[in-house]
Amino acid sequence: MINIEHKNILESIGLTTEIENDRYVAYFGDWKIHHQNYYWVARIGEKFLGLKLEDATKLYEINNPETNKPYGKIIRAGCDGNGLHPSEYVSQPIYNDELDKKLEAIGYEKVYSELMNIFYIPINLGEVAKLCNEEKLKVQRYVKDYHIDTDKGLSVFVDFVIHLKREEKLKRILDAQI
Repeated sequence: MINIEHKNILESIGLTTEIENDRYVAYFGDWKIHHQNYYWVARIGEKFLGLKLEDATKLYEINNPETNKPYGKIIRAGCDGNGLHPSEYVSQPIYNDELDKKLEAIGYEKVYSELMNIFYIPINLGEVAKLCNEEKLKVQRYVKDYHIDTDKGLSVFVDFVIHLKREEKLKRILDAQI
């Protein structure tokens, strides 16, 4: 069911809306935002990486003056219901040959899956996060989706991403001048 209030909220923070699958959605850079159940969903497009762990951590740690807790408790990385820190299992590396080589270098082995007809390293997100946090594995990790519990949290998320994009653009301009 289309809820006009969702459209009004998205537009009040400067996002343009459209109707998709009987709900208002906003495309914000590489992010798609919509309301689902009782929260907002922000998900990066399939071809994009998401927020780097370092940036996701900065977003998580912004203090919410209403609760004196980090905004990460209501801007939930990886859609985790507990608002885990992004360094936990919710941030993911790029799964590719480079990651496989790094895992093999620390003792992991590929196994064959008849069902998928591929060789792969059987490792879950929690294990990857633990290896990274213990500094046994060095890979860039990303958060690709968020569940955001409040309209204010949505506004903070959008403002944060806008700020990041401006910083990245400025860095590219300055690097090009050197």
